[in-house]
Amino acid sequence: MVYFECSCGESLKKPKVAKHMMYCRHHYFTCIDCMQVFQGEEYKCHTVCMSEAQKVQGKLFDAAAEQSKNKGAKKQDDWVVRVHAATKSATGQMKEYFIKLQNYTNIPRKKKPFSNFVANSLRMWNPKQVEELWAAIEAACPAPAPTPAPAATPAAPAEPKKRTLESIIDEVLDAAGGQMKWRKLASSVQEQAPKELLGEGDAEDRIVAAIPTNYTNDADAFVRKC
Repeated sequence: MVYFECSCGESLKKPKVAKHMMYCRHHYFTCIDCMQVFQGEEYKCHTVCMSEAQKVQGKLFDAAAEQSKNKGAKKQDDWVVRVHAATKSATGQMKEYFIKLQNYTNIPRKKKPFSNFVANSLRMWNPKQVEELWAAIEAACPAPAPTPAPAATPAAPAEPKKRTLESIIDEVLDAAGGQMKWRKLASSVQEQAPKELLGEGDAEDRIVAAIPTNYTNDADAFVRKC
């Protein structure tokens, strides 16, 4: 729990600062642990400071364990501040109950424990009044909006399919109407496949070797796509 000292000299737990500001003209608050000064409602952002454990334990201080503890403390601090804020919109007897609630920092955040708490602490035995008090808190302090889901990471573009000599031969034959003489075919493929023909060996020989056997015949020099 963070403690502040008002410039008027009074020491306050964080949840009680808002009530103190209603009647005190000095709106400067100093954190008792780190001595940082806040003006007006700036103190609300100061939720966690150097803990007593950190001061005492020094190098033995377990930051992970303290962080877990501080998460629960921060939730409770925020809840108490929200409950106190509901006092502004309350009227009549409900306002009196809210003013009494400002004396507590251990106000439960769940409805059933809250009902038991106000029954014992505020002597509220009437279920309808308890329901009304809880409804007033919900009206003044709506639940926080759900955290939006992280945007999906766009999929990496698919790599283009690697071309083969066989597929280029088919492309050239299709463009020529389905048949070409083998020398002209080899020349056309060589023009369109400079990358695919990189490496050892004669380019023309490699193209001829890549022509499917069922595309050729012994009757003439044509290569025909079946």
